[in-house]
Amino acid sequence: MGKRRIFSILICAVCLGYLLQGCIKNDLPYPNIQAVIEEMEVDGLAAVATINKNYNTVLLLVDDTIDLRQIRITRMEVTEGTVIIPDNTACENASLFPDSGFVDVDSLPGVVNTNINLRNPANFILRMYEDFPWEITAEHYLNRKYNLREAFQVTDAEGNTIQVGQPRVDEENKNIIIYVDEQADLSNLRVQKMQIGSSIAVTRPEPTTITDFRRPVTFEVTAFDETEVWTVTVTYSLESNLTITPWSRRAYIMGDANENSTIDIRFRRQGDEVWDMVYSDEITFKDGSFTALIRHLQPNTVYEYEGTVGNTVYDLTEFTTDDIPVLPNSGFENWSIANNRVWLIHGADEEMFWDSGNHGSITVEKNVTNYDESVYRSGRRSAKLGSEFVVLKFAAGNILLGNTWRP
Repeated sequence: MGKRRIFSILICAVCLGYLLQGCIKNDLPYPNIQAVIEEMEVDGLAAVATINKNYNTVLLLVDDTIDLRQIRITRMEVTEGTVIIPDNTACENASLFPDSGFVDVDSLPGVVNTNINLRNPANFILRMYEDFPWEITAEHYLNRKYNLREAFQVTDAEGNTIQVGQPRVDEENKNIIIYVDEQADLSNLRVQKMQIGSSIAVTRPEPTTITDFRRPVTFEVTAFDETEVWTVTVTYSLESNLTITPWSRRAYIMGDANENSTIDIRFRRQGDEVWDMVYSDEITFKDGSFTALIRHLQPNTVYEYEGTVGNTVYDLTEFTTDDIPVLPNSGFENWSIANNRVWLIHGADEEMFWDSGNHGSITVEKNVTNYDESVYRSGRRSAKLGSEFVVLKFAAGNILLGNTWRP
């Protein structure tokens, strides 16, 4: 009986163990760590990679001489512990792409291949407890997009500047509009430079051979086995109103004009008979636009100006300068007391603009910030920021902006 009893107990224990095992569940969550691309570089990188960790995207701007189909990734730093799963269709050899982050591809041991085709966006997966998809795109750093005035330079037959304002580029429809002043002869222009595509692209016809722009001209631009057709239009600048930005003591007038334009602007306070002039050293030019500076104005005052830019006359226009803001109780003249205990830096009937640490120090019957009538620069009071030990702690007087007290 003893052996049977012991055997029965063992059988029950084994069964109980299996039952208990079925009740145990691993419900501990995985760590909430997002796998991200921290840094990324490629051969021919023209600017620091734009990494958006909210949308999991990377934008690479590369020199316009780089073939987007053959880009070599030289650096790819990711969150520690992340497994990189490359895009099989974009990578030249996905099986040889490193499965973890790297600072310098040339220092990696063994055979690796980070060449990738980024003519279209590539989709990578970063794996850490869960999968995080990332999209990597590349674009050429083209003057057409980032330096318009450098990309398109048109003069008259003698080489004089005639461009006005910024050229307009319609990337979707492949149209370019170049503005010139109204004196330009559209049938006899000189193209100094016209970089529509990559700096190594072949453009037909050659832009510098075209002089007649009375009608839009079509160009074929070929680079990296792709040909795009662009239409370039040269037209007279549309007359636009001047814009003015007034401050309290000065104002800026802005408009379109090239450096050869004659600009005459005069101004006066409304009601005055005498005009003041904007002098040539107060006018600056940049990228086909100008800025004229009007100095020595009075705050909160109505002025008027008129002028001539090139052959365009601008009628009398009013503007009002800004007022100079004054901080409430800036001389710390007005004080009041709350609950017969806390000194406040505003009058009894005024809103709070300044605050202090008195709300805290008053708990030990101390106002470390108070007014002083023995030292002042103007008026009759100044603010005194006292510092002292209060119940074994050092309390410093202070002045704060806004209502900082939270009981």
